[in-house]
Amino acid sequence: MKFPCGATMPSRPLALTDQQIDIIRRAAEPLPLRDRSAFLETVAELLNGQELGDGAVARAAAEAQRLYRDVPDLRGADAD
Repeated sequence: MKFPCGATMPSRPLALTDQQIDIIRRAAEPLPLRDRSAFLETVAELLNGQELGDGAVARAAAEAQRLYRDVPDLRGADAD
């Protein structure tokens, strides 16, 4: 299975600490519900083969969040 980041599904579950799960959960909160499952799968793939420190988890969550977050355009129509 391919993800937006070009990665594939990891072959085994990740062993995350409670703090690391909280990092990922907080990164998922602002995402639309329809994207959260794909976000979690992308985070898992980004972490596949990585040493699972808090920093690596936070970076993977931030990178995945950028792929799925809908950021409203607050510029006016004449802001070009």
